[in-house]
Amino acid sequence: MIIVVNPNVGLDYMLFFNDLRRDATVRATKAKWGLGGKGLVAAYMLAGLGAPVWLTGFSRGIVGQEVNRILGYRGIETEFVEARGTARINVVLKDLSGGWQSTITAPGLEVRKEHEKKLLLLVSERLPLSTCLVLGGSLPQGCSSKLYSELIRAARREDVPCVLDTSGPPLREAVKAQPTAVKPNRHEASELWGREIIAKEDALIVAEELHRIGISWVVISLGVQGLVAFGEGRAWYASPPPLDPKSTAGAGDAIVAGLALGLARSWGIMDSLRWGLSLAAALMEKESVLECDFERVPFWLKRIYIQPC
Repeated sequence: MIIVVNPNVGLDYMLFFNDLRRDATVRATKAKWGLGGKGLVAAYMLAGLGAPVWLTGFSRGIVGQEVNRILGYRGIETEFVEARGTARINVVLKDLSGGWQSTITAPGLEVRKEHEKKLLLLVSERLPLSTCLVLGGSLPQGCSSKLYSELIRAARREDVPCVLDTSGPPLREAVKAQPTAVKPNRHEASELWGREIIAKEDALIVAEELHRIGISWVVISLGVQGLVAFGEGRAWYASPPPLDPKSTAGAGDAIVAGLALGLARSWGIMDSLRWGLSLAAALMEKESVLECDFERVPFWLKRIYIQPC
């Protein structure tokens, strides 16, 4: 059983349009729903491959109910902690003419200390029977920036590998607890490093530094430049999957799913990255995470190449 913790539960509302203009009525060509949270997407990807997943986080309200329905349909077992307020809806804007994509994140739940304690207890009870712990996404209002650190230490006590994907203060705090694997993107890694990452060589410096402080696998995604990684004593590079993506939302979370699957099944970093990138490619062939065709993953496994560098 893979445990996934997504503290800030939500949904994505994706709007596709041509030529966004200020002070004008812009008519979307279509609209679709997706999952709003790194951990939610990673859990959906893992379940799509048949991995047993148990997911928790903070949730409440009609949005939380819909998230629960979507995950249940995929066979994911959920046990959310009810916080104050309601789970959020984020808006993803995809300009079909300009080729750009932006996400507007919304404020959501308000978490109190008793909610955190309940979540920590739920996860701690499940850890002894789990094969991997995935921690993904931002933290809601009121949540301690050290929540992920506490969960990582709980996993280490049970000798359970842990994959982390977050940003800002929670990322800075969590790396001190030495998760097994981390997967920041270029911007998140730049913020952590304190300098802008421009080339893949910069990313490799950061990856090796994080590895030196005790993180076994460090993966930094660079968008159209692919990704770099450090693990098992060497640096690795992968170019992006060869396709014209219909949407890039959730691609990084698919890589997290690959890392988690690999750790749960005792694979090496190269095979784990190959599965993660194959999942990302299958996802990017569609406009929404919920449309991902998992039968396309074997096709992409034959076309993804990871090389030492």
